[in-house]
This record gives sequence, C-alpha cells and structure tokens, in this order.
Amino acid sequence: MTPRTLTSCILAAAMLCGIASPAAAQDATKAPPGAAPAHIRVDAEVYRTDGPPLAPVAAASGQAMLTPDGKQVVYLAETGLYAVSTNGGTSRKLADNVRYFRLTPDGRYAIIPGGPFRRVAVTGDPAPRQIATSETAHGSPLVSNKHAAFTAADGTIVIATLLKGTSRRLVMDPPTDKRCHFGAGNPIRFSPDSKLLTIQSGCDQEWLVKTNGKGLQLLPFISGHFSGPFIFGSPKGESGMKAQIVVLDPKTKETWTVEGVDYSPFRVVVPGQLAFIQANGQKLEYVDLKARKVVTLHTGEGNVTGFISTTPDGETALYAVQSAGHCSIHSVAIATQSRQQLARVENTTQCFIHPLSNDAAAAHFWGHPSGEAIVAHVDLKTGVVARMGPPLKAIGTLSTSGGAVLLTARPVVYAAPPANPPSKRTVTDK
Repeated sequence: MTPRTLTSCILAAAMLCGIASPAAAQDATKAPPGAAPAHIRVDAEVYRTDGPPLAPVAAASGQAMLTPDGKQVVYLAETGLYAVSTNGGTSRKLADNVRYFRLTPDGRYAIIPGGPFRRVAVTGDPAPRQIATSETAHGSPLVSNKHAAFTAADGTIVIATLLKGTSRRLVMDPPTDKRCHFGAGNPIRFSPDSKLLTIQSGCDQEWLVKTNGKGLQLLPFISGHFSGPFIFGSPKGESGMKAQIVVLDPKTKETWTVEGVDYSPFRVVVPGQLAFIQANGQKLEYVDLKARKVVTLHTGEGNVTGFISTTPDGETALYAVQSAGHCSIHSVAIATQSRQQLARVENTTQCFIHPLSNDAAAAHFWGHPSGEAIVAHVDLKTGVVARMGPPLKAIGTLSTSGGAVLLTARPVVYAAPPANPPSKRTVTDK
C-alpha cells in the first residue's frame, strides 16, 4: 500500500489520529511550496481530496483483486466469480464453483485451480476453458501472462499454456531434504517473457527450466529473481548465506558476483534497471547488478518492513518502517538518495505504501486500538496526504493498480477508480 504523513494519535474518548507535515520528520526533506499539512481523524471522514471517494462496488465473500489497468475488480461471492467496473455498475459472472483464483499479470485471464484447472477471460467472452486435467495442487499456482505452473499431488510439475489450453508434466527426482514445499519441487518464478521458470526443490536447491520442459539446470544460488536478461540469487554456504549475490546470464552461462550483500527475503527488482532494492533489518539497500555495487538508501531507528516497492519509472523507492509504538512510510530518490518521511501514525502496528503512478501512491495503516484502518492518498511530488473513503474495520486486503485503489472490508468491496492527472488543489475540510 500506500499513504503519507501521519504524526500523533490522541487517545481520548474519540481516539483521534493526526498526520504530520513532512517537514516535521527528522529525516524528511523540506516540504515544497503548497504542501500543507493534512490532518486525518480515525473516527470520522473529516478531510478528503477532490478526487473520487472510496465507494462500495460489490459484496464479496472472500478474495478480490484489481486488474492492472485499475478498471475492473474481480471478486468471489457465494454464487461464483464476478467482475465489476471500479466505476460501479452491474457485476458480470465469470464462473461457477470457484474457491479461489489468480489473475494473470496483464489482467486478461482469471486462473481457477481445483478440479479441472480453468482459465476465464475477465473481459470479452467469459466461457471457461480447461488448461489442465483434474488435479489436486500443492499450494497456489504460479501464473504469468502465458503460462500457469503448479505442483501436482504426485510431485510432478505441471506447466500449462493458457492460450492453447495444453499442459505438460516435468518429472523431477524428489529432494533429499523434504522439510520444504511438501517434499516436492515448487514453481517459484517465471521470467518476464515467460520462457523460463525457476523451481525450488527442498529447502536449498533451485532449478531453472524452459517452459517447454527442456534445459533443466541446477542454479548456483537460491531465492532467484529475474532482472532483465539475467537471474540472480544468494548462494548457500556451509555456515549459511554468504554476503554476496551471484548473477547468471542464462544464454551465455556466464556468472559473476556482487559482494557485500546480506541475504534478505524481501527484494524488489527495479523497473528498467539491472538492479534491485531489499529490506535488510534497519537498512534499505540498492544493489546494482551491472556496476556490482551496494548503496544504502535508508538506515536508522526501527526496521524496514517487507512492504517495499518502486514507482513504475524506477526512480523512487517506497517503503515502511516499524518502530516501537508507531509506523511510518517513506520515499527515497534512488539516484540521489534524497529521502522523505511521508506519513507517521502512532499506535499502529503495521503500514505499507504502494505506487499508483510515478506521482502518487496509496498508504494503509492498521493495528490501531480503535480497530479502524487508515487508507490515504499520497502525492509524491508535494508530500500532501489525504484520507480516502470512510472509516473501515475488519480490513481484508488493499491493492493498487493502474491508478486505482481496492480495499476489501468483508463482505463489502470498496474501490476508488483511477484518479485524474495530479492537480494542484489542496486538501479541503468538508
């Protein structure tokens, strides 16, 4: 998620929660002209922006997801799988007998596991098509725009082609270490072009294979991620993870290392760069795979959580810091390491921020004693933070995509449609 600059919470009878100006934070840069403080109250919707309010669009019994363009909400109800516009309107039924689903990264298909594996078009003809035979899968399937992969009950890896509706099985020797992934291989990641797939076997082996089932090879690392044409990961040493990253070019088989990088499970590849950022305790680090160097973007009090992301242009990193008694969200310019505290809320246990565009983000704070969650819109250019929608309890999930925000407070799904281009209007008191 998202939002911006929250400061002190006053726990009186009404339990009010405020947001501080970015200039008030110790590590914040000076707020630009026009960046007025935006105060947010937990117990009432007092402040809002001129953009569309967070409004209920559907009743759901469980899972709900946004399509990447931010135009559709796909959700589960008791009677099946449905899609509805973020602008509201009539829901369209996509399929019956659905327990859970996955969306392809482009939002074109919903993948429905369990029984026959099916794919159904989110827009256009919703007629489901079987992509794999009746299977019991271990865990949730891995999905790309072209393929789905999962571990079948017999331990084989099933790789299905979404468009053709065909599938193939990859038989692997069972790992000697059976503590992880049900003692079988487990699909981990597709390459961006969906031509390669990584599979973890046991707890300390990772394999690379083409999605046509050919070219199986053992990788010299685990926790592999794709960045451009390369794949990188952390080596496993006799005494644990080594402080380095190993990079592999799958075409040439060339490898090299980046030294001084401690292992972290919280990594995000930077768009348009051969680099990634990672949360590592009290630090946020930028690792340049091409230049083979590590840059510390943030260090200080509190722990950088696993909720890290970047703006679509890859120029700004967004992250959350959890400290004793409060949670805060931050941004940092990757090129200059100029950082800004956007929002801080006292008496919250967790928070996260997620981009809506290169200029805006959404923030989510929860764990307040009142039981209510704060969802806010953050202007990354001015630092202005504004609350979105009504006070909500029993929050299910928050996701953002294509400038839209989706919040589930079961059984109601709330959505804010994609916002108009950023305006210079300030937050107004209603």
